Order: sequence, then C-alpha cells, then structure tokens
Amino acid sequence: MPVSRRLLLALTLTTLSACGGAAPGPPPAPPAGPSAPTPGPRGEAVPFVVSGRVLNVLGEPFVNREVVAIHEASGATVTARTDAQGRYAIAVPNRPGPWEVKVIYAVSGGGELDLYPWGPDDNPDPFLAADGAVRNFVYTNGHRVYGTVDVGIARSDLVLDDSLELTLTPVVPNALGHTAPLILRPRASLDRAARTVPLGWYRVSAVQTVDGQTVPLLVSSTLNPTPAFAVEAQFSNLYQGEHALTLRFWPQD
Repeated sequence: MPVSRRLLLALTLTTLSACGGAAPGPPPAPPAGPSAPTPGPRGEAVPFVVSGRVLNVLGEPFVNREVVAIHEASGATVTARTDAQGRYAIAVPNRPGPWEVKVIYAVSGGGELDLYPWGPDDNPDPFLAADGAVRNFVYTNGHRVYGTVDVGIARSDLVLDDSLELTLTPVVPNALGHTAPLILRPRASLDRAARTVPLGWYRVSAVQTVDGQTVPLLVSSTLNPTPAFAVEAQFSNLYQGEHALTLRFWPQD
C-alpha cells in the first residue's frame, strides 16, 4: 500500500478510535518541554531534525497543526504540532533511506470531515535523517480554501430579506485555521463575505428583523435536516471544485 494511503488510513482510524467513532473534536494543545528538538539558526538544516513553518493563504501562522515526518521505506511516522508562530521541529530517527514531511489538514469540504496530507511548498524532495531538512508550507489558493453559503426557504410562507444575519461558529478550526465566529448577511447584495467563506464545519444560527424586532429563525442543513435554532453544517462538493454550505429556513408554526 502506498505511504500516503497508509498514512491516511492510520490517521482516520486514530481519529475515530479517539472519539469513540464520533466526529473528532478540536485537536489537543501542543506539548511543551525541554526535549523538543531545536531548529537551526537562520532556518538552516540541522542533522536528524526537520523544521519549518506552516502558514495559511493570508500569510498567518497555522497554530497547533499536525506535521508528520514519514519514513518512505517502512511507513514509520514521527509527529509534532506547530506553535503560536506556525513553527514546528521534529526529531527524525536515524533510519536508512529517505524521509518526507507533510501537514495533516482536516476540513469539511465534501459532506464529512476529511484528512488530507499536504506536502511542503518550498522543497518537496525527500531527505536523509543525517542531513536534516527545512520544509515550509503555505496553504495557497491552489488548495481548497473557500466556498459559498447557499440560503433558501423550506416553505413559501417565510420571506427572507436583507436583514437576515447568520452566525457561523467553527466546530473545529476552518481552512484558515480560525476558530472565531463569522457574521454574514447573505441576502445583502454587497456582502461578498457570504461567497468567500473558509471551508469548515460550523454551528449555524440565524436572526432576522421582523416588525422592528430581532427574531431567531429555524434553520436546517444537509448535515442536520431537522430544523432548529442552531444546527451543525458542512460544505458539500458541487462541481469543478466548487463547494457550498446549504441552509434552509423554516417559519415558526
């Protein structure tokens, strides 16, 4: 079995077993301690260490992102997590043959939480443990980053207007590594934000102004078809790499 498939299988089984078969929660905090390997000065390679930095499409650090060094011959792996500056360092065991390094990227972009191994952008070549290596990652527009929010009504006796306001709170860090809630007004003609939402898994709620009062709306999603005042929602694949977060709104009977 190829290394990438073995890695994905191992990561998927680890994720599911850690959560009892349920969807995974936020990743644990990165460990700290004096035993962590030290990167070389000025980004220079250090023997038996692979290090670098992981950034998102905006140039911001990806915090607490899992990075995996993979021994090509055996499939053995060694992992670390990025710090507050997006930096990582992994101590690489002295095994014969080359190693490669990947970031494990978890995002909802196809109706479920998917795990993707993502290779370095500056130098994808394998390396020998004795040489060490510096490998940096930038999650650019060449990767899946953004999707659109598709809103509609479930019944004709509800009218949506420009006052419709959505709150999307990431359940796990989204494609930009962010966890802060997003506030969108998808019916407003100038709200470009509703067409460029970072892919992810969100908890969604909505309000609308009715007769001068702010009223919560019942909402359903592809993931949670039963209407409620807050539901979890994930992006689905459409076509040609496009993704949409589909939401439907219901009147309160």
